[in-house]
Amino acid sequence: MAFKTPGVYVEEKSIFPPSIAQVETAIPAFIGYTEKAEEKTPEDLRKKPKKISSMLEFETYFGGPPQFSISKVELDRNNSFKSAAISPRFYLYHSMQLFFANGGGDCYIVSVGSYSDGVAKGRFNEGLQALEKEDEPTLIVFPDAVLLGDDDFYDLQKEALKQCGELKDRFAILDLKEYDSASDFDTQVENFRNDIGTSNLKYGAAYTPFLRASLKKDIRYKDIKGKLERSGASVGIKSLDPTAPSQVKELMDALDTYASDITLIDKVKDKLLDTVIAGAPFSVPDASRQNLYQVFEYLKNELVSDNKTSKFKNIIKLLCEIALATDKLIYGNGTYNGVDVSTISDDFKDAAKSSVFTGLDEVVNKLIKFEKGAKSKITDYGTSYITDSYKTKVKNKDDYSYKWDPSDGGVPVNQTPFEGDNDNDRRLNSLPALTEIFEDLVKVLTSLSDVNDTLMKQKEDSLKEQFPVYKNLIEEIGKELSTLPPSGAIAGVYAQVDRDRGVWKAPANVSLNGVSGLVYHFKQTETDSLNVDVNFGKSINAIKFMTGMGFMVWGARTLAGNDNEWRYISVRRFFNMVEESCKKSTMWAVFEPNDASTWIKVKTMIENFLLLQWRNGALQGAKPDEAFFVKVGLGETMTPQDILGGRMNVEIGMAVVRPAEFIILTFSHKLVGS
Repeated sequence: MAFKTPGVYVEEKSIFPPSIAQVETAIPAFIGYTEKAEEKTPEDLRKKPKKISSMLEFETYFGGPPQFSISKVELDRNNSFKSAAISPRFYLYHSMQLFFANGGGDCYIVSVGSYSDGVAKGRFNEGLQALEKEDEPTLIVFPDAVLLGDDDFYDLQKEALKQCGELKDRFAILDLKEYDSASDFDTQVENFRNDIGTSNLKYGAAYTPFLRASLKKDIRYKDIKGKLERSGASVGIKSLDPTAPSQVKELMDALDTYASDITLIDKVKDKLLDTVIAGAPFSVPDASRQNLYQVFEYLKNELVSDNKTSKFKNIIKLLCEIALATDKLIYGNGTYNGVDVSTISDDFKDAAKSSVFTGLDEVVNKLIKFEKGAKSKITDYGTSYITDSYKTKVKNKDDYSYKWDPSDGGVPVNQTPFEGDNDNDRRLNSLPALTEIFEDLVKVLTSLSDVNDTLMKQKEDSLKEQFPVYKNLIEEIGKELSTLPPSGAIAGVYAQVDRDRGVWKAPANVSLNGVSGLVYHFKQTETDSLNVDVNFGKSINAIKFMTGMGFMVWGARTLAGNDNEWRYISVRRFFNMVEESCKKSTMWAVFEPNDASTWIKVKTMIENFLLLQWRNGALQGAKPDEAFFVKVGLGETMTPQDILGGRMNVEIGMAVVRPAEFIILTFSHKLVGS
């Protein structure tokens, strides 16, 4: 700087080199199927990576677990559970539960479709392509991929390894297909090793077997009624235990009745929806996929834009129809739109009267008031759709004044339905009351289902107490529904170990949380062949149950099990971390002068970073010189031609700690000295 004016000038000189910030090491990206994929706006999130940090966020954006359907339950000759045919089987939601239960934190979700969509490799490939654009994820996990056919499954795993090898900043956690016998074990292991290929094996690790998660599954008799089979023949639940007391039959008959009640309520709800659609003098697009409130919202919007007052008659008629149907459900007499409600059990009617009738009274009262206000403002309204039997149940039935709350759409308190300067204003003024009535009716229907659930649970509990065979059957089916690939839990282990110890610590000899069992238990010879593969060199990490320790992750190798440099997961992932951290932190040097001053700054910042890693225990050596080296400079890593070509070569060497995989204790006899 040239000084021209006399005075005092201050210059600041930087003497410290830039520092390197360590990148995150355990940010998994889960690819799979979800109930939905929406932002709060809502914005479609399908095939768009979304960062979350809790199960609550997952459910907010991606919904809940898949609903299951049991088509067959197979029993052995002793009436014990053998197997169950369950669909659909999607694993992402419950894998996320295990991820957070085992120490997981921030992660990305890539939804490739909803539960109603077909499982296809193309969807997963699109999810991988979307993930490729994200810089932060460091792990790739796709538990739902096990649903693919063998060829597509292994092709997808190879695509994931390829992405990891090209980007060099992420690592793939892979599953094997499910098996539950020694012969299946041999087959699945052989298939995996034959079909996973030979490229980029150092960027992935595989785990087996499937886990039985300790997740609550609400299995009920209605789910398996008529689905029991033994030796290819259908059997009745009553025949499971011929020594059971006589009251079991009565209990089973009652259970059948309540199972029928639930089915009946569902049918009535469907008919209610049909009524709303049929009662409207215009078509409702795709109405079969909308719930009652959405249909009403559609009708409401139509009313605002149309001057035909007759549509209000239809709305009131439909609301009253719902109330009438609700009354029939409670009293159980007659039919509703072809559905016989007279077969509803007496216990259900009694419970419904006590828990629902108060709400129904309030709804009907509102309907009567609304109808009276509407009739006073509309000429030639026609026949009332509220029956006299309803009016006798409502207290103060002659009080037809309906007062409005200004918070319900800004209508003055003393303004009644259909008041206003024009037709549209009158309709708008009536909408808050209609909306309120409709919401109340939906609540009544919901409470009817709650009555069913409560009574059904009471009967289920009684049955389990008196019928041990049935209790065991339900428990075993619940276990079957809780079977999961291990990758979600393993991703949580990676996150926990990285956070508590460091990425250089092998994610092994760690117990799993939220796991109640394994689908398959290994023999010693089987774990030997998984860890050390003499034929292919592709190691597979076992999960074992160990007495006094629990369910343990008992392997720490990448798929490159015979590679002395990249055999261990912790070594590969530590290099990933250092490479990515140094890459991002040296960006400042691009276009800087390629001279000794820049070389020293780059060398010093990397040395300082590696020194911290050595002090933390990530690098071996009694002193830093033995643990790592950083070389840069003319005549050391560069030639004059490199400098002319704009290249600055930095060479880094690290002695990363490796896990003590085999502990050998040698014992010998010692002779007593004289």
